[in-house]
Amino acid sequence: MIYSWTQAPSNQEARNYIHGVVRALVTDNKDPENLGRVKLKIPIREGEEVSEWAYIASLMAGKERGTVFVPEVDDEVLVAFHNGDMAEPYVIGALWNPKDLPPKYDAEKNNLRRIVTRSGHEITFDDNGQEGKIEIKTSKKHQVVLDDKADTLTIADGNSKNSIVINGGTPAISRLKVLAGPKPPSP
Repeated sequence: MIYSWTQAPSNQEARNYIHGVVRALVTDNKDPENLGRVKLKIPIREGEEVSEWAYIASLMAGKERGTVFVPEVDDEVLVAFHNGDMAEPYVIGALWNPKDLPPKYDAEKNNLRRIVTRSGHEITFDDNGQEGKIEIKTSKKHQVVLDDKADTLTIADGNSKNSIVINGGTPAISRLKVLAGPKPPSP
C-alpha cells in the first residue's frame, strides 16, 4: 500500500512499519561517514518527518568502484524499507514531477538516453539504428561526438572554432598551430 503525501496511518505500528514504497524528499546529502547516504523527509511520519541516513541503491557498488549519483537536496525519491522498518530506509530511485521535469528526450521513438548534471554537462546516447551517435558535452559546449550517420569522430571547443574531425580515416584539424622543440626563453 502506498500512502499519499497527506494520508497518515492511524496506529503506532503502521507509523513504524510500512511494506511497500513511499515518495520522499531529500533533506541532506552531506553524509558524515561518506557512504553516499541521504536524509529524507517522509511525509507519512507523523511528528518525526526526517529519516535516519538512507542508503542509495546503485547500478553498481563495490570497494572503491561503482556508479555514484547522490540525489540533490529537495529531489523527490522513491523509498523502500528493510523488512518494512521505517528506521531502515533505502532510496531505490529518483522521481520527476511537475516541478522537476526530465531533460529533453525523444518521447515518440524513445531513441535518446541522457545523463545531465546540475551544471549542464551531458552525455547523450542516440539509438537511431545505423544513424546513432554518442555526444559528450561540457557546460561550456566543449564536445566529443561519435556519429555513425556521418561516420565521424569530432572533438570541438565550446565556440566551434577549433576542432578535430576524423572521417573515414582522413583527419581534418581546424586552426592548427604546431609548436615543436624546446620552449623559447621568456623575454
